[in-house]
Amino acid sequence: MMRRFFFLLCLFGWAWAQAPYSRQGLSLNLPPEWTAQELSNEDSTLLAVLHSPRRSLVFVRQHPANPGSRLEDVFNQLKFNVVVKLEGRVLEKEALKIGGIPAMRVKYQGRSSTGAMKNFTRYFFLNEGQLVYVHCVSAVKDSREDSDFRSIAESVTYHRPNDPAPDAEPH
Repeated sequence: MMRRFFFLLCLFGWAWAQAPYSRQGLSLNLPPEWTAQELSNEDSTLLAVLHSPRRSLVFVRQHPANPGSRLEDVFNQLKFNVVVKLEGRVLEKEALKIGGIPAMRVKYQGRSSTGAMKNFTRYFFLNEGQLVYVHCVSAVKDSREDSDFRSIAESVTYHRPNDPAPDAEPH
């Protein structure tokens, strides 16, 4: 009886385990019931679009960082955009580490493209000359979303892929 219980516990634990996702140097773990959207190669800065079962979204992007950028510089630019462009406000700011790299989490409210006020959370870090950010759009006020956002962000690793070798010229 005890073995059967242990077997079922292991089976269900495995079923609810996080699923790995990787693309163009990005690796992360998807929480249970989250899905990853299929992406085209048209936008090389977009690394992932993730969907929660509660209709929240997570976008992971990377682009070259400004030379000499610091996390505080990135935060100040985000804060300016939140206040001026989104008519919003910063609610929380937290320093943390993602994959052993110094990072920042910023929670804010702002107007979405539909005009309604929404809650956003952005995690970001600088790595190999790239700014990598995990942009979370909460569809509901649910502590599971915040927990899932943190779980996704803290599982992120990014290594800039090598540029493809130029085609050899025919002889």
